[in-house]
Amino acid sequence: MKWNTITQPKKAFDFFCSRTGNETCPFSKKRCYKLAKTEIGICALEHKGEKQIVCPSVFPKRTIFDLIAKNILNCKEYTIYPEVKIGDNYLDYLMVDNYSKSNYCGIEFQALDTSGNYRWLFGDKVKPFCINWKTTKKTILSQLVVKSRLFIREKRKLILVVQKSFFDYVNFQKLSDSIDGDVVILSFDYKGNMAINYIFSSINYNDLLSSFSAEYINLKDIVNRTVAGNKEIDIL
Repeated sequence: MKWNTITQPKKAFDFFCSRTGNETCPFSKKRCYKLAKTEIGICALEHKGEKQIVCPSVFPKRTIFDLIAKNILNCKEYTIYPEVKIGDNYLDYLMVDNYSKSNYCGIEFQALDTSGNYRWLFGDKVKPFCINWKTTKKTILSQLVVKSRLFIREKRKLILVVQKSFFDYVNFQKLSDSIDGDVVILSFDYKGNMAINYIFSSINYNDLLSSFSAEYINLKDIVNRTVAGNKEIDIL
């Protein structure tokens, strides 16, 4: 499937929060955290007739946590710790088995990034509001490369949770349909405001590096473009 790196949605889908209207997130049941920076917090956008999640609050976290506890930690009771600082970065969630502190895993949720001005969706003449697939891919792969090394060292798992459409766009290299790889990926479809068809897969660290560098670090292409552009300078 051929993907555009940036797509312009036709409309906001179903849910949004506004400073001038309902400020309560329909998913977290708390005040929309996006309203601290903007007038409107948008939850999902349309792309090819499907809803694409652009806010992590939409993710059905309780169902996802239960699936991870059962399939990764093999436990029934667990505690979730949000925004855990690891080195210079933050982990979205740390899950720990209530009966064994040595049985734990890290969890990262990735919604789609956007760019432009959201007012475009409501008819204003501003820079178009876009889903930025490429930036989202670059962001999460770079984070996984850094964070997964810490979990690999301790023989623990790091789990990435994404919508299936974004999973397909990333095109991970050499995926396994088991959970034995260094990084586990939990993907799902989003239909009718519901997450369905949860699928576990995994990837080893070296193949994760290949997924990241295949698109962003092609040195041969960089050299060819530079020479073709003939942007040399005089050396005094």
